Amino acid sequence: MAITREIIQKLQKRDGNRCSICGEENVLLHVHHIKPISQGGGTSLKNLILLCPNCHVNIHEKRELREFEFVNYLFQLLKRSEKFRNVRTEAELGKERHFRADLVAEEKVNGQWQKIIVECKVQSSFTMHRIRNIFAQIESYRKYVDQARLVFAFPGELSLTARSAFKNFDIKIWDLAYLSNNFQQEIPEIPHPILQAMLMATRPTLARSPEERLIQELKLCNPGMKDWAKYQKLVGSILERLFCPPLSTPISEFSDASKVNRRDFILPNYAEDGFWAFVRSRYSADYIVADAKNHSGKVKKLDVLQISNYLKQHGAGMFGLIICRNGGDRSCTHTLREIWAIDKKLIIVLTDDDIEQMLLTRSSGAQSETIIRQKIEEFRLTL
Repeated sequence: MAITREIIQKLQKRDGNRCSICGEENVLLHVHHIKPISQGGGTSLKNLILLCPNCHVNIHEKRELREFEFVNYLFQLLKRSEKFRNVRTEAELGKERHFRADLVAEEKVNGQWQKIIVECKVQSSFTMHRIRNIFAQIESYRKYVDQARLVFAFPGELSLTARSAFKNFDIKIWDLAYLSNNFQQEIPEIPHPILQAMLMATRPTLARSPEERLIQELKLCNPGMKDWAKYQKLVGSILERLFCPPLSTPISEFSDASKVNRRDFILPNYAEDGFWAFVRSRYSADYIVADAKNHSGKVKKLDVLQISNYLKQHGAGMFGLIICRNGGDRSCTHTLREIWAIDKKLIIVLTDDDIEQMLLTRSSGAQSETIIRQKIEEFRLTL
């Protein structure tokens, strides 16, 4: 969809006809896609900002965030806010055991000053395995610091399951929405080629995004045979929304020459750079093979063998995805490891929570394939 005059006028009204990073007004402003079109970014207002020529060059030269940048940006936000005082970075804490916290401050809550410890991660999304590791890390602080509120800060959005888990651990979440809403006055004062643009573009909207609609459809689709066709069709729509482009539109119900092995979806992979180009090069994945399993229970050994039979070095390639509701059982895990070790076929299992997290990540303008990358790392590093 092209950027129309109407969209530009709405952008100018929303951003005050100024550069979203430095605030420059008296120059010709460029329309910038937060998530590039080549990575699936659209032309909705949520994905567009206005930038001056200098900031536009800077943001293209510096796409990858580093953790110390994020920590430093939060430090500056807190220093400028009247709600915080005694803000420090890399503070040494602990009595019996010493550790360094990313950020330490005092926050004014109901008229009282309360100490907070902020753990920062630069990633925009996380698998549940990584979230459990984050829990363990933050919980270790609680043992050595008395009466301090624990906070987890990151530039993204979490699934409902992950948010509930943090709430159960009494850990406060500072995600993109929280930072954008609570530092509205401070963000325009602190230029940054990525973070400032992301935070200024994160505004609440009454209309649901396509990703939010797909999440809702997923929640309403019941596991089991009755909704099997509905689930398979939904998974096709989700795959297309998440990964196309750079992947090509999914080809559904495609079988090999023997007509014995039929896969739900094949996504041609012609990506020339980025994550999918690496997957094609490393795992011979000229095509991404995907199966949708609407089981009410867990995926088993047989489900893994079915997709494995379709993966061939000189055919679709050696990389596949199983999209299911509740993950795999022990036989599934064992079989995944066995076919990788023996046949070099890599199959990744994605659950409802993984899919929700990827859709939320895409909606925020970040790369949804981050979850798959993390899944690959977790699989291979636990062998």
